[in-house]
Amino acid sequence: MTKFILHGGYAGDSTRKDLNFFREILRGVEAPVKILCVYFAREKIKWSRFYRHDKKMFNKANPKIKIKFAIATKNNFIKEAKKAKIIYFEGGINHFLQNYLLSLKNLRNIIKNKVVAGSSAGANIFVKYFFSRHRDQVIKGTGILSIKIICHYNPKKKYIIERLKNYGEDLKIYKIPEYKYIIFKKDF
Repeated sequence: MTKFILHGGYAGDSTRKDLNFFREILRGVEAPVKILCVYFAREKIKWSRFYRHDKKMFNKANPKIKIKFAIATKNNFIKEAKKAKIIYFEGGINHFLQNYLLSLKNLRNIIKNKVVAGSSAGANIFVKYFFSRHRDQVIKGTGILSIKIICHYNPKKKYIIERLKNYGEDLKIYKIPEYKYIIFKKDF
């Protein structure tokens, strides 16, 4: 069973709200834990800053367990993902991440029986359709989860829901505000 934790955005903040997100990622995972951090949605120059932050948050979320961390590169992603119990996809620019993951023929097998967590762009990629704030349009994801989502949800922008509702198949829409997350479990 693969556990998906989709975060609405700004998991890079060090707030108490986001600490709960990192705790949820670690919940039920037996030690030792290997976490693969994926920053493909960000410019490479920013990866080390996010990596330092995420290591701090995971260690703070559960200081009692031993965690081994790795940063994904496009050359080592498949190899490192096979060894990881948790794969964490940081947010950023959707198409940076999307282009790489859509090129993989066996993404479902790579993430099978793992905890897969994603924030914003890292959450968008796993659903059928999502609304992109950067492009101001609805975009098709990998479709691993047959849902539609809006990350960074703001109830003042109701037009987004209508655009998402009228795009593609009739699927349930999840509105995920910043600092909030939703959980799905899926068997492949």
